[in-house]
Amino acid sequence: MPWDADDDGDGSVECGGTDCDDDATPVHVGATEACNTVDDDCDGMTDE
Repeated sequence: MPWDADDDGDGSVECGGTDCDDDATPVHVGATEACNTVDDDCDGMTDE
């Protein structure tokens, strides 16, 4: 069985999900973008 890197439960990209950071629970598609130099909503841009 392959290892699942989805440590935060938001759907690992490796397993067909769209989560861009599997270690950070608040980071996922549809999250509210915050001014923190992180791509919170997985759209490829930070702090837009």
